[in-house]
Amino acid sequence: MYVVRDFVEFCGGSPRFTREAVIGYISGLRERGFSGTYQKFAYAVLSRFFRALSVPWPFEKGESPKASEPNRPYFTLEEIRAILDYVDTHANPRDRALIRVAATVGCRRMELQRMNREDFDQENCRIYIRTGKRGKPRWRRLDPETCNALKRYLASRDDDEPALFRSRRGGRISLVELSRILRKYLVGAGIRKPGAGYHSFRRGLVTILHSRGISERELQEWMGWQTPFMPHQYIQLMPTKVEEKVTKVHPLFHGREGAEKR
Repeated sequence: MYVVRDFVEFCGGSPRFTREAVIGYISGLRERGFSGTYQKFAYAVLSRFFRALSVPWPFEKGESPKASEPNRPYFTLEEIRAILDYVDTHANPRDRALIRVAATVGCRRMELQRMNREDFDQENCRIYIRTGKRGKPRWRRLDPETCNALKRYLASRDDDEPALFRSRRGGRISLVELSRILRKYLVGAGIRKPGAGYHSFRRGLVTILHSRGISERELQEWMGWQTPFMPHQYIQLMPTKVEEKVTKVHPLFHGREGAEKR
């Protein structure tokens, strides 16, 4: 089951049967954007997992970690540019390519992990995204800088590992290592946003594209979403921008003559 595998990976490959490990994992779900309902579900799954292994469950009835709705931080265009400027000058070839791909196509952490060498079409400068959930797998074009960063990274490797992004210790990069990499460069770029992760690129990119005229239906297709309501969950509306836009078209702000022209 996904929750158990995710918990084991969170614990570094071997489950820690402690109260602190469960609390840390549930808290991490909130930071990664999982709903309060899912947090409660994960808690129930872990309790059954512990008991199936005859391990004492470290919580009494009614004292489960508090489930709460997730923070949904997103990166603004200025923040994305600051992150990319920093990785362009401070990151090694792998990390630079990885962060650039995440920022350009807004893929999930799991989608980055699943990418293989064959998913990078060097000739046409595009990447194949194997969806991490129920979305549609898709090819997406890359900007020239990201394409060149990927080419340089692959040229620096002398292994035959099929994974596009390889761990320093060999083999496919882990989800935990992916998170550590991003946190490192967020700190370096001076980005202070609690709970920010790869999904923050995703939310920010959807918000930016929508503000530049890409419709919600077009965003659904580009992101590979199955249902049309998904863009609503990702587009971040800034109150000041909404106020400014409404004021420009509100008929009572411009008098009768201005309203008739509109």
